[in-house]
Amino acid sequence: MGVRTPVKAKKKRRAAGRRRPLADLALILLLCAANALWFGALGSAGVIKGDDIGYVLAGRAINSFAGLFAYDGYKYRPVVALLEFLETRLCGSSYGAYFAVNLCFQCVVTALLYRLALRVSRRRSIAFFTGALFVVCPFAYYNVTQVFGMMEAMCVFFLLFIVEFFLRFFKRGRLGWFLLALVFALLIVFTHERFLALWPVLLIGVALCDPLSRGKKLFCAALSVVPFALNVIVKRMLGVTMLMGTAYTPISLSVSSVLGFLLQSLMAVLGVNRGPSFHSGYTYDQYTPLEQSFAWIMFAIAALALIACVARLLLRKNRQKRAYELKCVLLGVLTIGATLLSACVTLYVESRWLLAPYMCVLLLLAFCLRRVNFLHLSEAAALALTVLSCAINVHYRQELGQLYFIQGMEKARAAYDAMIGRYGEALADREVCFLTEDEDLVWALGTPGHSIFDVYMTRPLSWRYVSAEDGVDPSDTVRVFKVSENYDVIELEKVSGYRQIYDLNAWKEKHVVVPDTPAETPTGEGAFFLNGNLTVVSGYRDRVDGLSVPANALIALSASLPYEGSDGAHITVYFTVEGRMVSVCSLDIDPEEGLWDQYFPVGEALEDASLTIGVSSPSIDKESDWVVFSDFRILVKDGE
Repeated sequence: MGVRTPVKAKKKRRAAGRRRPLADLALILLLCAANALWFGALGSAGVIKGDDIGYVLAGRAINSFAGLFAYDGYKYRPVVALLEFLETRLCGSSYGAYFAVNLCFQCVVTALLYRLALRVSRRRSIAFFTGALFVVCPFAYYNVTQVFGMMEAMCVFFLLFIVEFFLRFFKRGRLGWFLLALVFALLIVFTHERFLALWPVLLIGVALCDPLSRGKKLFCAALSVVPFALNVIVKRMLGVTMLMGTAYTPISLSVSSVLGFLLQSLMAVLGVNRGPSFHSGYTYDQYTPLEQSFAWIMFAIAALALIACVARLLLRKNRQKRAYELKCVLLGVLTIGATLLSACVTLYVESRWLLAPYMCVLLLLAFCLRRVNFLHLSEAAALALTVLSCAINVHYRQELGQLYFIQGMEKARAAYDAMIGRYGEALADREVCFLTEDEDLVWALGTPGHSIFDVYMTRPLSWRYVSAEDGVDPSDTVRVFKVSENYDVIELEKVSGYRQIYDLNAWKEKHVVVPDTPAETPTGEGAFFLNGNLTVVSGYRDRVDGLSVPANALIALSASLPYEGSDGAHITVYFTVEGRMVSVCSLDIDPEEGLWDQYFPVGEALEDASLTIGVSSPSIDKESDWVVFSDFRILVKDGE
């Protein structure tokens, strides 16, 4: 019996590792369970809204094979059309069904990422932590919670196969693997055209592939252009716009804007999110000091892993092995750069476009950590990255309300419950008006002919957006709805025989400050308009002069307390005429219930009167109870 050499022992351990599929299956199932726990609760109360409306309506409209290859002059994505067709037949109008499909596909992508990370690291621990980092990252919420997110998830799915097959080709030089990589490259560019940026990476990879002869390199280089050139040629023939960003916005690139975007995006991918909160949600500036330190530690671990890997490879004695692995690192860096560059379709750091480069960063980290292993240092680094990322993103998950599409979901859900949920198809028997000046709500609900009503109703509905200046009042044939500050949707009830002579717009010229976030609003007394609603901070009163009011007039009032922690508020409404006060109402708002559709008689005819609204806190320790007046009107009998 011969003596076992270290090389033979090492090969035997590797072979044994490859023969343990049950261990891989167990870890993959654990990652799938983590996905279910991390995302599961987010799909319980959603509706189809915003971009999802177009996705569902487009899928329903496809009724022939030719419909899969239709285009709109701006985008040509036949793979997305196929997804729309299949999903709408499977899920119908059920948001929960789309969410379940997205969540299952998230698990599939996580499993593929685990398998590829295992290939490049040859360590299950590193592969598992790579999958865990993918689960808790802040870039996957869009893919899972939005119906339209399936497009981005499919791109990541195809990208994993491109990386897998190209690595096999790069190591052995077999053309079959290269052709498979090109097949998935063709699929990815016809799913989203921004992945045209991958072509230079494939071309450089062909040039660096040592097992290929010069003739085969030229052949593969020529072949590599086919998927990307085909996409460009087809779009040119169809007259489809090439450089079109989010919301059909044409983009023009400059060196400074692209470099700035790349730097900011790279920082976000590595944990230091300095992007605008509008698109990136919870940002670095909103982290606690401890979370900020976690982000920089993650950044440092990733950077040190890459530097240590390159340094160790440079010291390697085996030149052939050294050259091969250094080229792999270079291709990994180039792929990250290409996927970041492709996200320039927006030129601002929008988190949904960063999932692909983040996945590439994870794979490069798995590759580097394996090659700097010393006393299990690589596993310790991978574990540290996972724990720190989870610590930051648990807080991120709690702040999901800041994300644009999550806010849109809340508004759309409120509108659905108050309108379609309450009336169903009977809503089509009335004209519907939605009183709003909130552009975000318009995005969430859509526009006539392309709206939430077209998704959920089979009967045609006559509806439109109106402003307070339009003077539309509820009647037997018209229903008027409005969204409150805390996203509740209320119906303005008809008061029989009355018409409106005054509403909140009288305050708009006086209070024109519109703060972006609660943090920028006054903490003492004040009043301002936010999302079309008059918001008053307690300890404040103001008045409007020069009103003439008949004796039988009514004050219509709806108000609420939008923020948690308030112990209530006291409202007073009264008129004054030549120093004499005419009381209308004096009442308290309950923090839980608010006041909806309350009517108070004025009681006497008033000429040249001043109307005063006052808000105060019921307790001394509350300095800034906010009261949102979503409805305040003066109604008078018809004919007066």
